[in-house]
Amino acid sequence: MYLPQDKADVLERLVTTHGFNINVQKSMDKMTPAHLSVWLRKHHLTDLLRKLGADCDNVINKYGESVDGLIAMHKRKDNLVWMDLEFTSLTDPEILEVAVIITDGTMEKELARQRWVIHASEAKINSLEDWHQRHFCDVQDGGNGLFSECLASEMSVEECEQELLVLLSQHCEERQNCLAGSSVHCDRQVLNTQMPAVYKFLSHQIIDVSTFIGAARRWRPALSDPREYQRNKAKKARRMAENLSKSVVNDSKSAEDDSKSAESDSKLAENGTNEAEKELKSSTDAEDGVVDDSIAAKKGVASDVSGAASEYDGHRAMADIERSIEVGRWARDVFFNPVDSS
Repeated sequence: MYLPQDKADVLERLVTTHGFNINVQKSMDKMTPAHLSVWLRKHHLTDLLRKLGADCDNVINKYGESVDGLIAMHKRKDNLVWMDLEFTSLTDPEILEVAVIITDGTMEKELARQRWVIHASEAKINSLEDWHQRHFCDVQDGGNGLFSECLASEMSVEECEQELLVLLSQHCEERQNCLAGSSVHCDRQVLNTQMPAVYKFLSHQIIDVSTFIGAARRWRPALSDPREYQRNKAKKARRMAENLSKSVVNDSKSAEDDSKSAESDSKLAENGTNEAEKELKSSTDAEDGVVDDSIAAKKGVASDVSGAASEYDGHRAMADIERSIEVGRWARDVFFNPVDSS
């Protein structure tokens, strides 16, 4: 099963011509070739083996896993736990707020999100530094209102930890899923002291999107601005929509020459024009949204992963996560998907 992708035809010939038993299991761990292809993340081989008749549902390995079950588990392992904490200090941190968004490994599908506010006494709040006073004071005073929420909250950090563990267990595998975010190593350090069970549940590996920005500024400065990249993508979508609109209009004019089908073709062209106009408006809104998001970010206003208004508008931690996910997508497209990065 260590065949390179361009030698997959060898495997196909072994099965179709020479009768190779595609469901043969290793004596030690009862792994089939399909099991091994999943473990090695050779997705092209998994697909080929399935096509050739591999039993991906009923054949179980030593660990009680079918091929499809193993695929599902690997997908769960790829899920990303995006987290942002607000806490009292770096030297002696006490958590004030926990915000979490869990996405799949591609960052395109949001699986869950939740936010918790931990109780803090008035004395504790009054003892915090000026930075906290300016950012977490009431909304009418220029902050995001977190202090008022902390005073009203009855949740302890221990209760929050248990609820967070329940959420993680629904979408993640113990000690397998990466913590993700911006400068998220700080959050992980705080989890170690404040929420040790969550710290142990997550993988020791992290995905810190600030690393991508720092690397791009040094090694690919022309691509170091995620917002500029998003603007360029919106412009490309706009041009495609404009071309589609022109093409539909031309088709509509040509259709008028056919007297027998002129009416039906005209209606089809009109519908196509409307779709093109919708696409054009959508791309224009996306382009404008990049600028609007830049303004919103300064105010601490967030939008969710799908781009719709977030129910957590104004909350700094959730907004920070959403922007981190956007940076993660930018890094994915620019550095790891060169087809889309042009």
